Amino acid sequence: MIEIGLRISRKKNGAIDFSIPAAVRAIFALIAAAIAATGFGGSIGIPGAVLLALSIAASAYEERWIFDPAKKAVVFRLGLLFAARVRAIPFSDVESVETETFEKGAAGKSADSGERKPGRRKRYARLVLHLKDAETLVVETAAASNLERLEAAAEGIARMIAPRA
Repeated sequence: MIEIGLRISRKKNGAIDFSIPAAVRAIFALIAAAIAATGFGGSIGIPGAVLLALSIAASAYEERWIFDPAKKAVVFRLGLLFAARVRAIPFSDVESVETETFEKGAAGKSADSGERKPGRRKRYARLVLHLKDAETLVVETAAASNLERLEAAAEGIARMIAPRA
């Protein structure tokens, strides 16, 4: 399975931004253009039309977390660029920011419990927001090799949300 991680960038205004890389959107737009160009010479058929529609949708898909110190809020955008669902969470509603590690497929089961054969499980890291109303939001999940990158982002976000006096 293809895993597309979110790009972490710091903006000039101090905001920390997690978003789908522009190159990923560009690749899907190029695929859509190639399929459409094929259609000019003849019919692309139903499978081609489905792939064209999926490629266009993928090129317009947005998943973005913006930690904005000017607005004192976390803004989450999810969906198509022109119809994204937007949720704004005030910094005052955030209890904590953490990173966690886990093994895929190991939830609640021990490798030596006999319930599953021990083997290699892929390790992951994730950056999570714990809200004061007990809701937990996963900002990013990536291979465990990205743990340091996520920890650095979590520290920056925590300093932004609860600055020391």
